[in-house]
Amino acid sequence: MLFYNLNAQTTNISGVINNYAPVTSIFSQLVSLSSSTGFIVGDKVVIIQMKGATIDTLNTSNFGTITSYNDAGNYEMLVISAISSNTITFTTPILRTYDVFGLVQLVKVPVYNNVNVTGLLSCLPWNGLIGGVLVFEASGNIILNSNIDGYW
Repeated sequence: MLFYNLNAQTTNISGVINNYAPVTSIFSQLVSLSSSTGFIVGDKVVIIQMKGATIDTLNTSNFGTITSYNDAGNYEMLVISAISSNTITFTTPILRTYDVFGLVQLVKVPVYNNVNVTGLLSCLPWNGLIGGVLVFEASGNIILNSNIDGYW
């Protein structure tokens, strides 16, 4: 009976719910961060490359057309298995390719059963290194009693 009650629990959320850190290097199954503060073993995270696409810069009708994505927009969910100083190891290998010069960040993903958005839900504004991403996971119901706003 106690197990059932824990699963039926609803969490009220608002504000900024994610933790962010710039990724400074990437290896097969681990990353180095500028700071691992706010991350713990067992956390679900998203690794995401924010920039890096190449565009056509010639003064033609194709100006601004993407000529190569260069891994910009790549992302995947991972689970932290170990933390040593500012190095984070994951339970599985990183599958996609990333380029830290494309501004890669690690974002903590809160996991809920049922969740109730009770006030404005937002992310840190993109500051050129981190932010601009709002992510959470809910296995049950999501009740939207307020707005969700992502800043760019």
